[in-house]
This record gives sequence, C-alpha cells and structure tokens, in this order.
Amino acid sequence: MVRSPKAVSQPPRVGPGTYISTMRYRSDLERLATLDAATIEMACTDSTAVADLIAHGVDEYLEYDLHADEAEAAGDTDLAHFYRQEASAWRSTVATLRMMAVEPADRRAARSA
Repeated sequence: MVRSPKAVSQPPRVGPGTYISTMRYRSDLERLATLDAATIEMACTDSTAVADLIAHGVDEYLEYDLHADEAEAAGDTDLAHFYRQEASAWRSTVATLRMMAVEPADRRAARSA
C-alpha cells in the first residue's frame, strides 16, 4: 500500500505583498498611536484611502513643527519638545503609509480581508 505524502504547509513569504508585511504595517501604525483603529483598518484594506492619509499626515507634522517653533520662540522648551515628538510620530506614520502605497493594493487587500 502506498501512502500519499502529508501536505506540508509552506511558511509565509516575507517581503512586499505578503501577510507578514501587512501585519508589520498595522503593528507599526498602532505603535505610533497617530491613527485610530478604524483608520488603520481602512489603510490596510482600502488602497484608495492611503493617499489621503499621507496628505493628512504631512499636514499634521507640518502643523506640529510650526507649533514647536512657536513654543520654542516663546521660551517653552517642554512644549516645543512635545510638539517635536508629535511631528516625529506623524513623519513615521507618513513613511509607513508611503511604504504601503507602493505595495500592490490587490495583494494587501486580499490579505487583510
């Protein structure tokens, strides 16, 4: 009697277009705490939303930079430091969203569904 070989599951692929990369994006966005859970879900499943989220993120970090400059000019270094940290978080958010934007949308959406 010949036994059929057991199905061997393949390990998940790593790199753009994989489940692992989407989970990494989601985890990075959650860690940054600039977007709420619903917006992160939208970014991971709706490729048409990513460009608008990038534009929003750029607006946010520019605004925080402006507030930081104003606080620094007023001598409030603690507040300036806070605003610079917020601007940095938004820059990192934009960088993550830009990485997501270059990944094929159909593959990202299929993994997140």
